Parts: sequence; C-alpha cells; structure tokens
Amino acid sequence: MAGPPGHPSRPPITNGHDLATSLPCSAGSLEASDLKGGYTEADIGDLVPGPMKQQRLLATCARPVTGEDIAAIFAASIQNW
Repeated sequence: MAGPPGHPSRPPITNGHDLATSLPCSAGSLEASDLKGGYTEADIGDLVPGPMKQQRLLATCARPVTGEDIAAIFAASIQNW
C-alpha cells in the first residue's frame, strides 16, 4: 500500500475489513486482534526526519528538540498497551 510521497509504505491494518462500513456503532465482528501492521522499532530512523521539519512547532518548545528526542518518543510509542 503506497502512502503519501516521502512516507514509508505500510501494509493495510484492517485485515480485509471495510472500515467505511464498520463504524464503531456497527463494527460487527471487527476485533482489535484483526488489526495488523503499524510501525516497529526498525522504522524509527525513517520516521524521525518528518517531525524535525515541523519548525513552526519545534520553535515554541521550552528546550531545543533533537533527533534523539524524537526517536525516544517514537520508541516509547511503539506499543501503546
């Protein structure tokens, strides 16, 4: 599955379910275990440059933000549960 230009390609995460017709009120058999894909620690190096380009946000931070800071945030966010 191709993403926007400059973004890594990711596999579909819906395991064949059509989310357009599987709204939260009518998700039917869609379970969290049906979701797959997503990012891994191996993707962090490719992800860091994107946020570093967001200077309008980084310029207002209380301290300078480094690529290592961004990588640490991504690493801590790989698994939410």
